[in-house]
Amino acid sequence: MDDVDIINTELILRDMQSVEQRLGRARRSSKGGDKVERQAILTCEKILDQLGRGVTVRTMTSTTPTARS
Repeated sequence: MDDVDIINTELILRDMQSVEQRLGRARRSSKGGDKVERQAILTCEKILDQLGRGVTVRTMTSTTPTARS
């Protein structure tokens, strides 16, 4: 494993931690029926799946419309 792989792994682990925290907040907030938070749950789950496969966030593509657009 070279230095680039180590750095990418560390970035993926940190991103996973951040997305898991956001997912937890979204799950708590969605209990009130918030549609934006329900979409956030789906998005976070997709991102976590990709991170688990070793895909870095900067190389992911988005096919899901965001709530802000």
